[in-house]
Amino acid sequence: MMKGFKSIPAVEWLHIAVLCLTAPFLLFPTIRTWWLFLLILLVWVVRYVKTGRFSSRTVLDIPILILLFQVGVTCLTIPDFSFSLPKIAGFLLGVAVYYALINACRSDEILPYAIAGFLAVGLFFSIVGILGMSKHDEPKYIKSLYHFLKKIPSIDFHFPGAEKGFHPNAVGGGLTLVLPLAAVVFFMVLKNWIRKRSFGRTGLLLLFIGIMFAISCGVFLLTQSRSSFAGIFVAICFFGVVTFRRKKALLWGVPILMMAVFVGYFFLVGSDKLPYTDLESRNKIIGRVKTFWIPAVETIKSHPVFGIGMNRARINPSVGYYQAHFHNHFLHMAAELGIPALVAYFALLFGAGYMSWFTWRNAGEEWIRLSVLGLAGGQAAFFIFGFLDTIPLGAKAGLIFWISLGLIAVLFNRTVWLKQREGSGVLSKRHNIEQGTGKGS
Repeated sequence: MMKGFKSIPAVEWLHIAVLCLTAPFLLFPTIRTWWLFLLILLVWVVRYVKTGRFSSRTVLDIPILILLFQVGVTCLTIPDFSFSLPKIAGFLLGVAVYYALINACRSDEILPYAIAGFLAVGLFFSIVGILGMSKHDEPKYIKSLYHFLKKIPSIDFHFPGAEKGFHPNAVGGGLTLVLPLAAVVFFMVLKNWIRKRSFGRTGLLLLFIGIMFAISCGVFLLTQSRSSFAGIFVAICFFGVVTFRRKKALLWGVPILMMAVFVGYFFLVGSDKLPYTDLESRNKIIGRVKTFWIPAVETIKSHPVFGIGMNRARINPSVGYYQAHFHNHFLHMAAELGIPALVAYFALLFGAGYMSWFTWRNAGEEWIRLSVLGLAGGQAAFFIFGFLDTIPLGAKAGLIFWISLGLIAVLFNRTVWLKQREGSGVLSKRHNIEQGTGKGS
């Protein structure tokens, strides 16, 4: 463990320390504290002086630069900077965390701790989410789950924009990024424990991962978020297709278990019917499109290049407060930051998909392939979630998205570096990314 952390250069420890100190002020920014982000830029200058580069390169650099440009332009054009500041600071924090992972996790020994840290973030998000989640006035699809949710104590965190509590869809949407990886890690550890058949360190790890996975799954079900469930269903299909080709018996348990959860949820718990299957509910969907999506499209038409600014839909007279949550991540992105930002965001997702595919096909170790499979499954689930709801760019829950992207890029960079060292000849110049220190280097 110590060997892995010793491989992190001093300038990256400085970056991590500055992030930890400034993160609370960027999560809850004010006009007086926004300038603390400049400390992170100062660390980048220090890195350039020490190493001759601002950061290690990644496949996603250009899309991120486009997003930064779009956000920067909105900072200059919006009349009230303070209203957009929480989302702007959240986005900048996400980018900073992404590059902190890229530059710090360049040793094989540190990678398992980075993945474990991501799962710990998911557990923390689950606990905070269920404690702060708003309780509905009326029971949702399964009354027994609703009544159980009502018994869980609530905490009023007084987060700006969530004065009535966290929306269940936001909690479920954040967990779509975590649950596929948590499932994969759980079954990897379970397989290792079955092989050794001794409690010891592996048994303790299995117990810890199992509790973490169970809590996150429980919170996920209690959200009763249709958009999140749709995303996880796609992740199940994604696992099935990939593992069928590879015939990895380890991962067959993942879709089977998760499908069993869904079957139990809809049929064994006692729901009267599946949501949105009758004619009346379908009419509600059409009404929802007219209520939320059409105002979004009209906003995009009137501000196609730079959008109306982050977090400004709710104060735009042509939109209104109620319709400001467009219930579509991609329409919301284009409305706030313009069509170029939407194109850059799709480039992020396609880049993440490419990096995941390359790592899955070329990584030598099974745990690396399975880890990137879990991360990719989370991104696929979040992508589907985005068609039905949104966690806006810069939202606090969206920090999980950037951590997931960072881990995918870290595993990709490592795989590229090892392939280059082996001289396999399968890489082109665009893969020539500096890995730095690594196992055996």
